[in-house]
Amino acid sequence: MTMKAMWILVAIMLLTGASLQGQNLCSEASVKGDYGFVSSVRFVPPPNSPAKHTARSRFIGIISYDGSGNTTVGGITLGPNGKTVSYTGSGSYKVDSQHCTGSVSFKVGESGASKWDFVIVSGGNELLTIIETASNASPFSQVKR
Repeated sequence: MTMKAMWILVAIMLLTGASLQGQNLCSEASVKGDYGFVSSVRFVPPPNSPAKHTARSRFIGIISYDGSGNTTVGGITLGPNGKTVSYTGSGSYKVDSQHCTGSVSFKVGESGASKWDFVIVSGGNELLTIIETASNASPFSQVKR
């Protein structure tokens, strides 16, 4: 490759990169649709608690994003005692258009609330997720159906 060709290639790469920086790569519409998920939360008793063993609760469900910042969620929780409980909730979400990250907050039942943070991957077909309000929860993926 000649020196001139290399400089032309570098200039093209710089111009292409510069034009992408001003664009919004993601939006609330990037995650429009229904996503399935499965995860678990480990409950660790506080030091002075009568409970001496950790317990794990598992949950599965569907979360629906409307493309405009509103969401609904529903699913089933399997508690440490082996009993299942259904849940439903609603809330809102935001997407950081420059970094393709987002967060969703929703209320479940009368007193439960949850906040999830996610990264949009695979063109919006998957959301890599952590639960901000449950530090003992396993990271999980929301997968578009």
